[in-house]
Amino acid sequence: MARDAEARERLRAVESHLAAAPSAQPLAVDGKIAVMPVDYQPVNYRYVYKGELQAAAASVDVYRRVKGFAGGAVAFIAALAAVRFLLRYVRNHNFVPFGVYRVLVAVAFWTFVR
Repeated sequence: MARDAEARERLRAVESHLAAAPSAQPLAVDGKIAVMPVDYQPVNYRYVYKGELQAAAASVDVYRRVKGFAGGAVAFIAALAAVRFLLRYVRNHNFVPFGVYRVLVAVAFWTFVR
């Protein structure tokens, strides 16, 4: 706890020195001397990385949307191919094999359920 308080006090001293006016005068904090350059301006890091973070988030969003669109396009093409195949099959064949299959599945189902 004491170390945290000391660190906060040091930080307050540095911030008050920088807020007053940056100068080339030496700044003494706990016996340590640091010389600040004349044109020194404190940097607020919340705003430095804001653009980069927004660009990264936007690229992730675009990637997810493209991935979802690509999956939908593949599913649409597969559905078209399946419908085309089934319509061609029905045009050239009749439903007798399908009817026999359904009757056999129903009989097997009812035998195992009882």
